Parts: sequence; C-alpha cells; structure tokens
Amino acid sequence: MKHKLSVGNGIAVLFTTFVDYFGLGMSFILLPGAILSNNGLLAQTTSPTTRIFFMSTLMMLYPLGQLFGAQFIARLSDRFGKKKMLLTSLTGTLIGTIIAALAFVSKDFYLACAGRLVTGLFAANTAISDSYMAHMSTKQTKTRNLAISQAVFGFGWILGPRIAGLFTDQYSFWGTSTPLWLLIGLLTINIGIVALCLTEHINSHIAPTNMILRIKEILCTLTTNTTSSLFAVWALFIFGWSLYVQFMAGFLIKTHSYNTTQTGKAFALMGAIYMINQLISVRLVAKWLKPRNAIIFITPLTGMFLFYIAYLTSPHYLLIPLVGFATAIAFSRTNILAALSNSTPRHKQGETMGLTWSLQAFGLALAASPIGGMLFAWTPGGPLIAGGCLILASALFLFVVVPRSKAVSQ
Repeated sequence: MKHKLSVGNGIAVLFTTFVDYFGLGMSFILLPGAILSNNGLLAQTTSPTTRIFFMSTLMMLYPLGQLFGAQFIARLSDRFGKKKMLLTSLTGTLIGTIIAALAFVSKDFYLACAGRLVTGLFAANTAISDSYMAHMSTKQTKTRNLAISQAVFGFGWILGPRIAGLFTDQYSFWGTSTPLWLLIGLLTINIGIVALCLTEHINSHIAPTNMILRIKEILCTLTTNTTSSLFAVWALFIFGWSLYVQFMAGFLIKTHSYNTTQTGKAFALMGAIYMINQLISVRLVAKWLKPRNAIIFITPLTGMFLFYIAYLTSPHYLLIPLVGFATAIAFSRTNILAALSNSTPRHKQGETMGLTWSLQAFGLALAASPIGGMLFAWTPGGPLIAGGCLILASALFLFVVVPRSKAVSQ
C-alpha cells in the first residue's frame, strides 16, 4: 500500500503541533507569574514557601494527566480512527483551557488545577499528529517528515512565551487570562481545520481488546527487544530534557539576574535555532546520517552543552552554548523518535507515539517534583547538570545495549 501525506493532512497535523506547543510554551510564563505574583491566584498573605509548593502542584497536574491520557487516547486512534480521536483530544484540551481561563478571571487556584488536569488528560494532540505523520511516511522519509513536525514545535516554542508575556503585561485586555482566551481561539480554529482537512485513517485489522489484555499489550511493547531498549533511551533523554525545561528559566533568573522579558527572549532564541535546524539541517543530514549514528554522535553534545551552560558565571558567554544546545537537541530528539517509529509496525504507530508522550509527561512531572526542587536548592545549575548526565547516559545506553538492528539503523 502506498502512503502519502497530502497538503491538507499536512496542514492539519502541523497546525495541531503548533497550537499544542504554543500553549505549552505559554504555560511556562503564565503559571509561575500566576502563583508568585501578589495579584495572582493566591492571597497576598500566602508565604513564599507555600507559593512554591502550590506552583509545583499546578505544574505537575498537566503532565500527570498526560501520563494517563495521552497513551490511552493515542492507542484508541489506531482502532477508531486518528481524525476522530484527534477531534476528541482537541475538544478536551479546549474545555480544560476554558476552565483555566475562568480560573484566572475569578482568581480561583483550585479551578485552575481542575483546568490543568483536564487539559493534561486530553493531551494526546501531538502524539496522534506524530503517529499520523509517521504512518504516512516511508522509513526513508520519516526522519525528514518528523523534522518538519519538530520545526513547527520550535515555532510554537518561539511564539508561546513571547505572546504570553506581551498579552499579560502590555495588551492585557481581559487581565492575566488574555493569553488563555487567545489560545482558546486557536484551539477552536484547530478543531475546524482538522474536521475539514484531515483524512480519516483506521487500522481495520486491529481487534478490540479488554483492559487486562490492553495492559499486557503495553507491557509486551515495553519489553520487546529493540523497542524496549529504545524506550529506555527515550526515557533517559526526555527526563534530562524535562529538567532543562522546568528549571532553565529559574536558572537564568537566579544565576544571571534575568527578568521575564530576557528569559522569554532566551527561550525564543533557542526555539528559533531549533526550528531552523529542523527545517534545514536535520532534513538534509537525514539523507546520509541514520538515526542510530545521529543519536550516538550528536546526543552527547546536547548533554555537554548543558554542562557548559550550568557552569557559566557570566551571561555574556551564554549565546554560543544556547545555540549549540538548541542545534544538538534538534538532531537528538527527532532521531530518537524516528528510531522508535522505525522499530514499530505501522498499525502500532499511535500506541508507540502515545507511549513516548506518556514518558515525556512522566519526565516533566518527575522534574517538577521535590527531586528537581532539591537539585535546584543545591545549586541553580543542579537540574541542568543532572539533565546533562541523563542525556549522555541515553547515548551511552544506545551504544552499549541496543543492537545495530535494521530497524534502528534505517
């Protein structure tokens, strides 16, 4: 059977990825401000220690919900249709965002928690989009097509934090909830584009399974030779990446006295470099550098750039390591996903991508837990150092443990 990604399908899945990461990038600016500000979700008399606890709780709810929801909904997309389940996931995300926006208007912390949890439970949007992209690609074009998806991720990462800052401080038409109402508008447009442009795809030969058998199938996937080892590589890598995501802003503020605008610009710079590399470098290099080799040779650079950033004492020297880190992670992340997809049958692409996003959610939740907090309390660069070690370990694990199979090498 010939698989081809049409223009309409491409627009639908890429716009979904953009909106997903636009919202994620926005949350890294909105949530700390909503908790730490005296005019946010908590009473002005709330102590700093209590504020940090509530901030961690609010940040953990989304990835905890995603941990359970993403894999389940993505799996259902293999059986009932990717378009149908993507519309379900987007609708759930829209409802959760509306709840969060109302919480910001009423300054209700617990309602904000409910909104974050609902959004997390339905956070399978990118997982389904990536599985659709992977299914409609050959092994020769998969890395290049996933690179486009990752480039859109970078674009969302550029605009999300910047728009959140602008519409919170300078153009706050509806107060601090303004960015969320903008996101609600984008999600509504996203639902319309998917409904009109995306072609349905169902794996008709997948038989219905009960919950016990479903759990056994997941365990089988996670313990099957090459695939299980690649999931271990992804788990190590994504936990290291999660420590960077959760604590990079705090590191810049604490170590280099960055303000919110400067921190947003730093994230936007890395997002821009990431996007440019995905659109150009990763796609070009994928023609001759196979996923396994890319992971082994480039992923260690990602970890070493994190070490360099953590030990810098002057902000004047941050530009080079930030650019280097964004470039290296563009290659690493895409090639690990491509290797995982190549080792998985076509009819299980949704399940595989769902598991990768569940592991990412677990990593983000774990990074926001007291583990990350203790590393940050030890030294602001502690989470970056630990993240660099985990990313280095992912490449070493692949080199030592994962066999040079045809699926991984292609």
